[in-house]
Amino acid sequence: MIRIPKLIRAAMRAAVFLAAISIAPGAHAQAPEPAQIVLPTRLVASQPATLAVLDKLGRLVPKANVTLSDGTPVETDATGRAFFNAPTTSGVLIARVAGHHEIAAVSAILPFSKSDKTVIDWAPTQVSIHDRFDIRGEGFRGDAAGNTVQLGHQPVFVLAASPISLVLLLDPSASPGTAQLSVTANGSEASAILAALAIEFDAGGANLAPGAKAFLIVRVRGTDQPKDMVVENLAPAVLRFAHGDSEHVRTKGGVDNSAQVSVRAMHPGDFSFSVRLSSADPNSIDTEAAHAYLLAAQKIAPTPWIKRLDPLLTRLEEKKPDTRRIVQEISHLQSSPTPEQVAFLMSAAKVSLQPK
Repeated sequence: MIRIPKLIRAAMRAAVFLAAISIAPGAHAQAPEPAQIVLPTRLVASQPATLAVLDKLGRLVPKANVTLSDGTPVETDATGRAFFNAPTTSGVLIARVAGHHEIAAVSAILPFSKSDKTVIDWAPTQVSIHDRFDIRGEGFRGDAAGNTVQLGHQPVFVLAASPISLVLLLDPSASPGTAQLSVTANGSEASAILAALAIEFDAGGANLAPGAKAFLIVRVRGTDQPKDMVVENLAPAVLRFAHGDSEHVRTKGGVDNSAQVSVRAMHPGDFSFSVRLSSADPNSIDTEAAHAYLLAAQKIAPTPWIKRLDPLLTRLEEKKPDTRRIVQEISHLQSSPTPEQVAFLMSAAKVSLQPK
């Protein structure tokens, strides 16, 4: 760890590690505060689904009250998850923590489809062990507990679920490496190959006084192949990167699969980092969900915004839409004052169009 003398010892934490799942403390500890809602990325009209509520440390929050955009109230159970039925018509569903309008999540509702066979249509090829991730397919159970998911022989926790989408989190103690991810639901099984990677920080025991420079080492275990990552500085007032608040780095591969980030101590205090693997799988782009979000935005938008969103919807309906251009156009529209709910849905569309 880096230590800045006479000050609090710096906590070398990655945001990805804060997502490790644990049940939040019970009645004898301070009650956890909801910080985020996790929905499956896709819902099926009229079909069962499961959402989860997490606190700022990524722990599941029991007894959290959530209100769905169709007016349905739900409460998370002892596992921090809540079961509900999606609305009967396609479109979007927005979930908000009761009393906290700003804590919200959205999911696309697709037309009803029934599949008796479990199929994985898309899954990431690599994930950080401490990051949640989603897979898409058919034949899953909307009741999260009805899906049995394993990586190799280790159980995988199902945070949120619908018949066509699961949000998963690996066991924090999972061994880094490549293994088979299997999903069993409704009596059938589907599988995909997944590389589970451990991302670690190493400051080499350096001691930093304000103004001093050093190198932060970001190391990947679970593969000897070079990996591209984005490292984000969550405390720029305490520690500075050489090129702004984020650095794009590529590990060198091999046994010591690591990369260096140049840092400079600025002021006393704790600091932390967020690391995101840079993947660019075009098959992860969800144009159907993006179209649903923009269509929902258009329905509630003031008249000028209706016309601005028309070209985006038209492009998404093309056989091979230019998703990069559409993302750029959404960003351009968001650079001007945008109604809050419209901006929320536009951001959801943009996320759906970016490769994961």
